[in-house]
Formats: sequence, structure tokens, C-alpha cells
Amino acid sequence: MPTDLAIIRNALPTLEAELRQAYEALSELEELEDQERHGTSDQDGPSTKESIRWTKSRMASRAERLFRLILNVLEASGLPGTREKLQGEWAALVTDISEIEWMEELGVLNSPALTLLQDSLYGLKAIAGTSLSAPEEDALRRVETVLKSLPYIMAKRGKKINSEADVQEVLDESMNLMFEGKYESRPEVGGLVKGFTADGGVREQGIIIELKFARSAEDLKRCIEELAADIAGYRGSRDWKYFYAVLIMTEPLITEVKFEAELIRMDAKNWKGFALHLGRSGT
Repeated sequence: MPTDLAIIRNALPTLEAELRQAYEALSELEELEDQERHGTSDQDGPSTKESIRWTKSRMASRAERLFRLILNVLEASGLPGTREKLQGEWAALVTDISEIEWMEELGVLNSPALTLLQDSLYGLKAIAGTSLSAPEEDALRRVETVLKSLPYIMAKRGKKINSEADVQEVLDESMNLMFEGKYESRPEVGGLVKGFTADGGVREQGIIIELKFARSAEDLKRCIEELAADIAGYRGSRDWKYFYAVLIMTEPLITEVKFEAELIRMDAKNWKGFALHLGRSGT
């Protein structure tokens, strides 16, 4: 039986929405676990332990539902081998769907069940393929090369980075070299309600870059809030299709994994995030 890619493509938005809701519960759990460790829970509301139990149950319910949905999609699309493999991995990994673990080295709360399901969705996306044209694929590859190289570029130049404007200057120079006049600094982006000014873009391929700069935990919180507003504001834009959220930090304030989870929680479709640590190039 040939694989029906249309079934997978049609199902992906629903599966991604379910995954996002499950990660929202995991994010809430992380906050509750932090309150429990530091004794900062709300004395007037339910106990933190009670809230943790309820939120774990909600996360487990979402994970179980997503697992069943993925199995149905795999069966309907003609991928029995992949379906059987996922069932085996789920049975081997998950004795308690609500199990979570604090990964000290990464500074994040991890759910083995959600990690497995997220990996399964990545696999489905790869199977379904993309509708990107060759120029779009090339442009996205070149943009990501520049973005991932920003800390290295700044360090090689010996440039002191004290603000987002400093990062913007390096981004503009690097992108202009990569795209030879097709890159725009601070392009206007039309939204559903009002227009926005992005930090960078390649209009021909519909690519937008949003920069954020954080020196402290307070800055990080502000950056996440600003990104949420950006993501909501850019919805409905017809000219721009691919979005990058680039967080530049002078010290490791958040991991790539946790930053990606934040984007999932924000329903950031067509967004890709990079959380980059400047190290010695920051001041």
C-alpha cells in the first residue's frame, strides 16, 4: 500500500496543536516545581503538590491523546511498520505517562513521553516533505548559516556587544554579504490589525528575522513577552512566510530546548528559534 502523504499533511496541524497543549502543561509543571523547591506557592489557593498532581494528569491525558492520534494517522496513511515501531518505543519508554525529570545540565523539565511524541512528529514532517521551491530552500539554508554563526562572527571581529543595536549591525553586515542587496534591514511587515517593523528580512523568499538581546533573567522574560507579541502580530501576513526568532544572550539564560518549547507554547507556526550564547564576545 503506497503512503498517502496528503493524509499526513492534513493531520499535521491538529497533531502540532495537541503537542503544543501538552507542552503548555509541561511549562506549567516547571513553574510549579520551581515554586515547590523555593516555597513560593500561593497560600490562598490549592497546595503546590495538589496543583502538580492535577497538571501532571492533564499533561498525561494530552500525551495519550496525541499518541492515539499519531497511530491513527500512521495506519490511515499506510505506514504500518512506523506505527508498530512507535508502539514498541512507547511501551518500552512509558510506564507512567506523567513521568517527568529535571535535567540539571540543561536547566529544563523533561517529559520522556512528550520527547518521543515530538520526535515522531518531526519524522512525519520529514516523510510528508515540503512544498519549498529550490530558491526558498537555498535562501533558508543561507539565513540559518548566518544566524547560527553570529556569536562566532562577533568574537572574530572582537566587537563588544552591549545592546540589540550592536547585534543588529553585525546581522545587517553579514546578511548583506550573503544576499548581495536582496536583504532588507528593518522591513515593514503587515499584520492583521497593524503593521510591524522586523529586524531583518529577505522579501523575495518571504523570510523575516526577529532579534532579541538578553543580559539577565529579567531581560529574558521581556524578550519572551515581546516575541509572543511579534508572533501574534505577524499572523495574517501575506508577503512573509518564514520567521526566525533569534535570542542573543551574554550568558546562558535559557537552553535551545526550552526556547523551542516556548515557541511551541506560543503557537509559533512557521517560526524557528535560535538561542545563542555570546560567551567571551559579550561584555
